[in-house]
Formats: sequence, structure tokens, C-alpha cells
Amino acid sequence: LPGQAKKMIAKEDILYSEIRPINKRFAYVNFDSNDYVVSTKFMIVRANHLILPRLLYLILKRQDTIQEFQKIAESRSGTFPQITFESISNLDLVIPSIDVQKQLMPLLTLMLEKQEFNTKHIKTLTLTRDTLLPKLMSGQIRVKEGESLIEKVK
Repeated sequence: LPGQAKKMIAKEDILYSEIRPINKRFAYVNFDSNDYVVSTKFMIVRANHLILPRLLYLILKRQDTIQEFQKIAESRSGTFPQITFESISNLDLVIPSIDVQKQLMPLLTLMLEKQEFNTKHIKTLTLTRDTLLPKLMSGQIRVKEGESLIEKVK
């Protein structure tokens, strides 16, 4: 949705930062979002009838897509390396038929859910490590005490 005035979002929209694509500031709207608006530096990308929204999101967050957008951003003059709506709308894609996409999505959805679960698990493990390691190294707690603290965190 080009233009500064159209920053209302809807479920299955893709939010994509115009500035520095290499920073990977993007999101898939997977919730009812009728009461939300977004920053003017985010583009709202909405899939058309040729591609499923979730598949388009996966394509837009691929590393090679990001690198292509970053090259475009750096080639433009301005204060910040920035892409335009045109950069995204002119992206060349080879996509399967909508029927094939629909057959593929259950598998992709399973993989995405597993990835989300793993990301949350990593955050929990990181928090546990960051809490316990300094205490273990300083001698504030011993391994036996650490085991009981881990059980409390769970």
C-alpha cells in the first residue's frame, strides 16, 4: 500500500522496513489487527491472488532477497539506504500455482511452528544461562543449588 496515509494493517499483511533491509526489520501479521497502525517507515505488503501471504513473507525474508534489496537501497541517494514500494513490487519471482502452494503450506506451517518453538526455547535457555553463570562463577551458588533454581524458573 504505497503512500504515507495508508498505514492501517490487516491480518496476513507483511510489514517491511524501508530503511536498511539488511537489518531484517519485517514481520508477518498473524493476528486480528484492526486497531493497529504502523510507523511510516514500514511498507505494508499485501499478497495478491497469485501467491499465498505466508509464502510471500518467506520469500521476502530470504537472505538472497534481503541482499538484493540492500543493494538497491545502497544505490539510491539519500540519508539512509532505503528501498521503495517499487523495489518490492518489481521483485522477479517464480511461483508455483496457487493449488501447489496450498498443498505446500501445511508442511511449511509445521516447520514455522517448530522454528517459533525453538526460538522461544532458546530465549528461555539464554535467560537461564545469563542468570546462573555469573552466580556460579562468583561462588554465590553451587551446582546443586543451581539445579533447584532451574526447576523454579521452569
